[in-house]
Amino acid sequence: MPVSVTVGLEGDGADIELCDDLEWMNYSEQPKGKVLGMLNTRDEKKYSFVINEANYLLFKDAQIFFKNVAIPAMITKNLEAIRNDSVGYFMKRLP
Repeated sequence: MPVSVTVGLEGDGADIELCDDLEWMNYSEQPKGKVLGMLNTRDEKKYSFVINEANYLLFKDAQIFFKNVAIPAMITKNLEAIRNDSVGYFMKRLP
């Protein structure tokens, strides 16, 4: 994640604000359209680093939400872990 991007929790005023219930989503199937957070910037360069998750996430109307049904794994609100690694990973159920 670029150093210029700020990440925080709901109401922090960061470039990317994550939902307070983020960690409760771990290892449980989340529906299409479930909101993960908000974008407080229109500068696409500030969130283009998440393009790897394009199959799972959609950015629309300043919201980050699941594009399809997904199972989050190792999702964290720990800002240091996010900065050093990632918010987490996404999986899908095998048929």
